[in-house]
Amino acid sequence: MRGHDLATVMTCYNGLWRPGGTARAADVIHPDFVRHGSSGELRGVDAFVRYVEHYRAAFPDLAFAVADWLAARDRLTVRYSFTGTHRRPFMGLPASGRPVTADGVAIYRVAEGRLVEIWDYLDLYGLERRLAAPPHSINPALAAQ
Repeated sequence: MRGHDLATVMTCYNGLWRPGGTARAADVIHPDFVRHGSSGELRGVDAFVRYVEHYRAAFPDLAFAVADWLAARDRLTVRYSFTGTHRRPFMGLPASGRPVTADGVAIYRVAEGRLVEIWDYLDLYGLERRLAAPPHSINPALAAQ
């Protein structure tokens, strides 16, 4: 990866979510990476790759949209949404075939030219409702297995 600024790192990070994008994860994700959030805590590049691949498998047409963002020093805060069609199991829920939208807020921290930490809070309750799943039926721990 060229460059070490926040914009470059985030552009490369977004590429990881595209089909086949995780092949370059070690170039973008710091070895000491930690993700905190509604889906639990993930540590390391391999856990991050499993997490992304879980989403990509469940929602093959996954797409993100940024509603708001604010950058300062080594951090970027983003209010986002994602859309996709639930084609495969997701966090313990069987495929429903339903199109969904989910909203979230994330704070990204960059160090040494790579993404080192994320605090990410996705509205899992709203996602359950859109998937017509019973409350608390999503098991976030399954996203990185």
